[in-house]
Amino acid sequence: MSLYRALIVQTDGVGNVSREQVMLNREDLPPSELLIEVKYTALNYYDALVLSGRIEHLKYPVVGGIDAAGV
Repeated sequence: MSLYRALIVQTDGVGNVSREQVMLNREDLPPSELLIEVKYTALNYYDALVLSGRIEHLKYPVVGGIDAAGV
């Protein structure tokens, strides 16, 4: 089993947003997803909007950290 650290953003459906750093299992990723080894990441303006719950019609849960550099 190979784990990776992720920032999960969820909502309760009425506008309350929660954030939590968790360990996820790499084998649970959908088969069509691209896998990269991230060396550095950052949260940007869009991530801040997601974390605040200000993006409408977003399918939660989401993993924050849209900017990444790696292999």
